[in-house]
Amino acid sequence: MTALIEIRDLSIIANGKQILKNINLDINEGDSIGIIGKSGAGKSTLLHLLHRKRAKRGRETESCACTPAC
Repeated sequence: MTALIEIRDLSIIANGKQILKNINLDINEGDSIGIIGKSGAGKSTLLHLLHRKRAKRGRETESCACTPAC
């Protein structure tokens, strides 16, 4: 299966501080994911980066799927 989102060896340094280091991530269509970590670990940085990449490609869409289990 081809990944909907694929990240390889992502590292981000801001103001001389390593925010993310060597992040690898595959998200397939239909996957549910969670991003956990300590405060300041880079969770929001990663999500902001993913959002900007999607917006630059013109693929800004919102969808919601509900099942009886929700």
